[in-house]
Amino acid sequence: MYSKCDFAVWDLDTAGDVNKSRFRLIHFLQTGGRLSSKTNEVRVTWCNDNCTSVRTLKPYHCRNTHRMGEKGRLTLTTSIVCIMPYVFIFTGVLITLYVWNVILLSTLKLLLGVFAVIFIIGPLVYKSSYRIQRSTIFLNYVTVPLQPNVSNPSKCGIKGVLNFYLTTNDDVKLGVWHIVPEDLIEESTNQDESYYKSLLSNGRDIIIYNHGNAGNRSAPHRLELYEVLRRHFHVITFDYRSYGDSSNIPPCEMGAVRDSMYVYKWVRELTESNIYIWGHSLGTAISTHMLSLLTTAPNGLILESPFNNMRDEIGKHPIAFLFRSLPWFTYTVLNPVYDNNLRFKTDEHINNVHCPIMILHAKDDCIVPYNLGLKLYQDAQVNRRENQGKLYFRSFEATHKYGHKYICRAPELSTIIQQFVSECNVEKMRTSAL
Repeated sequence: MYSKCDFAVWDLDTAGDVNKSRFRLIHFLQTGGRLSSKTNEVRVTWCNDNCTSVRTLKPYHCRNTHRMGEKGRLTLTTSIVCIMPYVFIFTGVLITLYVWNVILLSTLKLLLGVFAVIFIIGPLVYKSSYRIQRSTIFLNYVTVPLQPNVSNPSKCGIKGVLNFYLTTNDDVKLGVWHIVPEDLIEESTNQDESYYKSLLSNGRDIIIYNHGNAGNRSAPHRLELYEVLRRHFHVITFDYRSYGDSSNIPPCEMGAVRDSMYVYKWVRELTESNIYIWGHSLGTAISTHMLSLLTTAPNGLILESPFNNMRDEIGKHPIAFLFRSLPWFTYTVLNPVYDNNLRFKTDEHINNVHCPIMILHAKDDCIVPYNLGLKLYQDAQVNRRENQGKLYFRSFEATHKYGHKYICRAPELSTIIQQFVSECNVEKMRTSAL
């Protein structure tokens, strides 16, 4: 039997009736009709006004509305399940874009902040602080080695050395080493200060070493150089004020020059031997400035890794690479250093040095670029008078990797020094004959 939910619409077909119409099943049942079924048709009997009619009804688009509802719900559920991954993907994309937007925005803000601090605030602070300018040039707070024992040279790995102290005219204590020639190491063991002083007048040549910035007289690369120099010389090395165990007084250019001058005059008073000045890096500017103020010049001046002036050195320094393209670099960095008398104008002072000069520079020097040493030499050649002594320039190829402070490792250095000493002696004899 069919139920009323089995048929939604019926076709009416009776014998002799060519017209077809549709009855709603609900109307049919309400008028007393009864259903009986055959294979593909339904016999319908109903009474209307005491008349019994029998009609044959064929299903028209048979639909099981009950089953259709279940199928519809299943289809809807399946559809929802199918689209859910796309919903999740779309939602994930939106969330990801939002998070990335937040991250990128935060990163951009951070980068802008870092840029402002380093490239705007930093230079302005540098401009306004003489203390920072001084510290970055002298680096006297950098200790190499970390725990130096400069008062006991043997613990620094060097023998035949007397440690003593000098007090300058402006009451600055200077820590000094006297390093004897290598053939006197054994003889000088356990000797007192008077013995070392007497050695300075034994006719051997003397070199006064003016070190560069950072560290002290016991720095490893300086110890290496001492071993080369002591093959032929007495070596006097010391720390400027604020370095090593010298007086802890804030450094300045003229302070370092006065310290160097005091040591030179102290040695000069003790001996008639030939004295040479060796300056390295910042020590080249101090040495040249000091000699330009003396009336009595030493036998010769050796400049290792020199620069022409502090303004150019700062501009060419590796750290300045990040700043020198800034429009305000000159205003905030270069001009303040010059205004505060941290000039170290070797290219001017060298014109007033009256002794032979030898410049040593490695082509792979990245701290004081080779071109600055070469420029110093070329400018001095133009301005130097004949009676001031000859000027020499020795370069070292980058393949040797001597860099800024290891020219002392050049096998030929000892020979180069001896050749220069010979030239200085010839020059001394020539000027004495005039």
